[in-house]
Amino acid sequence: MGDVDSSSGLGIPLTRRSKSFDNLSVDPQGYVPGNRDLVGPEVPLSREEEVDLTLQKNDSGVESALLYAKALSKYIKDLLGCMEKRLAMDTEYAKSYAKMAESAKTLASQQDYMPFSDIYVSSFKNEIEYNQLLIQTAVALQTNKFIQPLLARKNELDKLRKDIKEQWQREQKKMQEVDTTLRKARALNDQRKEEYRKAQSSTNRSQEEQSNTGNKQLEKKRKLEEEAMQKAEEAQYHFQSCRADAGIRRMDLANAKSTILTQIREMIFQCDLTLKAVSVNWFQMQHMQIVSLPAHYQALNESAKLYEPGGCFANFVRNLPKNLPKEHLQPDPFSENFRAAMATWYEWVDD
Repeated sequence: MGDVDSSSGLGIPLTRRSKSFDNLSVDPQGYVPGNRDLVGPEVPLSREEEVDLTLQKNDSGVESALLYAKALSKYIKDLLGCMEKRLAMDTEYAKSYAKMAESAKTLASQQDYMPFSDIYVSSFKNEIEYNQLLIQTAVALQTNKFIQPLLARKNELDKLRKDIKEQWQREQKKMQEVDTTLRKARALNDQRKEEYRKAQSSTNRSQEEQSNTGNKQLEKKRKLEEEAMQKAEEAQYHFQSCRADAGIRRMDLANAKSTILTQIREMIFQCDLTLKAVSVNWFQMQHMQIVSLPAHYQALNESAKLYEPGGCFANFVRNLPKNLPKEHLQPDPFSENFRAAMATWYEWVDD
């Protein structure tokens, strides 16, 4: 069949082949290899680069990163739920306890000459201040110190997860479409090759049998061979074009994967930063709530040790008015009636 370049797989003239395809070195999967001769001294990777590279090499790297991000979101959600319940309980407890301490302080301060009354009044005052601090701390943690910033970060993570999942599905769908087109082009190319071989074989047999076959029949077979060759050339060109497109699509997919993995890693880093900040706030504020309590209770303890039993009663007796009428000694000395009687006595003495 005439002069054809043997370097063409089907005997297709090189003029029909795109120079870009000749220069583009693609493997069967469509990847473009790099120039390994340009690799310099190995530079240690940063932790971030190592994470990105490991996931990039993993076929399910994006899916694994998204699964971790989903687990992190659930962890933050559960943590927020626990902390919100804890803060609600702290607030409810503090309000009830502060109310009780206020009542106890009032009762303790009403009685004169009672043992440890000053100590208990001081203790109840401290309890009131402590529970007020509990309420203030709970409000701060519910707003800008814990709940709100962590919830905002979780919402950002969830939005990014949703956007990236949709983007990755679109990228994979494009790759699947290109792969499907490439498989069809390969199958068609193989079919056209086989048809061309059969047509060429038929022509060769006719040439060998030319003495017994008319020129008209031989010419018809040559025409069929030329048509088969043209179809084979077109199929091969289409296959090479699809293979190049698949290679470009794979590189685009790899670039998209790299970008997506970086976005996920950076968002997880931001979540870690926020978790660190709110955790420090939580434990620092919990510490500040109780840091003064040991010293205060130790001081009350030392004061209680200094009390001499019977001292308050002795002070009460020493401060009794002289010649107090008997009718004023009947009421309970610790009741409000006793206070009224004492006030009447003082008015009588003054008169």
